[in-house]
Amino acid sequence: MAKKTWLGSTATIGYDSGSDEPTAGDVLTGASSGAFAKFVSATLGSGSWAGNDAAGVLTLRAVSGTFTVDEVIINSTILDTDIATIDIAGSVFADGAGDFDVAANWSPSGVPADGDELILNGLADTVPDVWDGSVRQIAGNKYSVELGLVQNTKDFLSIIVTSDYSGNIGYGLDGATYHGLRCAAGEVIFVGTGELHLIAEHTGAAEIDSFASSSLSGDVFLGKGATNGQAIGEIINSGRSTVEVKSASLSTLGSPEVDSVTCTSRQGAIIIAEDNSSSVLIIRVALGTVTAYCNAAEVIIAGGTFRWGLNDVVPSSARVITLMEMLQGSIIWDMAGTVSESRNFVGGFALSGSGAKIIGDSTKNNGTIEIFEATLDFSDASNNITLAADSEVKILGNGKFNPPPFTDIVWTN
Repeated sequence: MAKKTWLGSTATIGYDSGSDEPTAGDVLTGASSGAFAKFVSATLGSGSWAGNDAAGVLTLRAVSGTFTVDEVIINSTILDTDIATIDIAGSVFADGAGDFDVAANWSPSGVPADGDELILNGLADTVPDVWDGSVRQIAGNKYSVELGLVQNTKDFLSIIVTSDYSGNIGYGLDGATYHGLRCAAGEVIFVGTGELHLIAEHTGAAEIDSFASSSLSGDVFLGKGATNGQAIGEIINSGRSTVEVKSASLSTLGSPEVDSVTCTSRQGAIIIAEDNSSSVLIIRVALGTVTAYCNAAEVIIAGGTFRWGLNDVVPSSARVITLMEMLQGSIIWDMAGTVSESRNFVGGFALSGSGAKIIGDSTKNNGTIEIFEATLDFSDASNNITLAADSEVKILGNGKFNPPPFTDIVWTN
């Protein structure tokens, strides 16, 4: 077991007329283009630095901008105004330059192994997307696809993306292939400001035990391999990011089974996507918004908003929430139930906090609804409210019920 820190992807450009060999870590700048990068190493194909005619290939990291042919290279670190000239003929963007499986992309050198701890921080500071499934040329164009992201034989101890890391990890759907990091891990902690595309996939029985985001601006997309029955034990969002579980952009993936989902940030959001037939044992909403289209054994709303469904999307099969308990906050009930009356059935539903309300806007099916000091608000409903024949609506204490003004509430067999 080792701790591995990502150094960032590399690119190579040809050079000639070399006169002053730079030192690893020096910042090289194009005199006319203004492009710059960190110098890693130089290979010598002909000539010599002492003879001012060195030619070969420069390996660079953290490239920003586009170097141009025949421009002079400046070593900005030591203010050397002419160390070499760009030679496009030697510019070979080798496959694997930004690959997970390149030992030089990690510190200490070596490809991460099963049980390792992975850290991505500001050390990389790359402009190309790290682990994005492609090697990117200096101009920012794709050179080849999906190199090194499939790590589904490894169960990492942890993956930690710190707040000073701004690169993306994966880049989503490209044709029929979803490009994301495929692995198992004990825990994943995301505080970065880019995008994380993470797929729970392992050739054995391992899963992602815990995922937590406290990012202020990054977004997360979670899924699992389409033919692999892996799970994500718990998902926690305490930041301002949006965490999507099998979003539309993950349409080629399967739906990971999830034990628990918790949102504790006012500006955070968790979306369990529109055709997810998975079952979540418990969903907790303390602050922020959780949108779910899935089955759940229990939903607890202590604040924020729980949205069941979105824009009256009709799911492909019945969805059941066994018990829903509401202390504060609001519920937006927006899943269409036109296929079967049991589709959106809620077995037990308790509203027990002041200031809470539920908003309904479709054909909804309920079990027992008990309203204590909260408000059951159907005043904005545009469709009839249909309840199963054995359902009950109980107004207790200071509870309030706002019926739909121009539609009907119907109990039906």
